[in-house]
Amino acid sequence: MFKYYKETHLEEFVKHLYINNGIHLPGDIAVSAIAKKLNVTVTYVKVRSTSHQTKKGKLLIFLNDQKTLQEQREDFLHELGHLLRHSGNQNLLPKSFVKYQ
Repeated sequence: MFKYYKETHLEEFVKHLYINNGIHLPGDIAVSAIAKKLNVTVTYVKVRSTSHQTKKGKLLIFLNDQKTLQEQREDFLHELGHLLRHSGNQNLLPKSFVKYQ
């Protein structure tokens, strides 16, 4: 990369996530491709986008089908971040802890 640039923790996390899961080409970063590689089920719904991990560990992302493809992609990546980097059910956690995450 650049001589004086230091990657952020998030950039390092994403880089390693992509490399470790064989995500190398531009076509690999499509929502469907990332979901398939990371074993995430994506469902398009008429409510706001959200994510959930089942008690058995299945990763689910629900994307609002009324949004543009760009907005759906942003929501997907945001919700994926919740699944991969946050712990606990966001609906049951204290608001201060959710804000901290």
